[in-house]
Amino acid sequence: MDKELQKKFDEAVKPVIKLLREEIHPHAKVIVTTEYFEVVEGLYCNYLKNIENE
Repeated sequence: MDKELQKKFDEAVKPVIKLLREEIHPHAKVIVTTEYFEVVEGLYCNYLKNIENE
């Protein structure tokens, strides 16, 4: 991805990030593909490496 396309992408996602922060919450995520989008919220997550040696 070249610098010009990176700038376009950055500008495109700013309103989405603002909407998440103001209308949903800052821990939500948006998955975007060429066919759909999804707002997701992880209720719990942990890296396997953090629990392997317990």
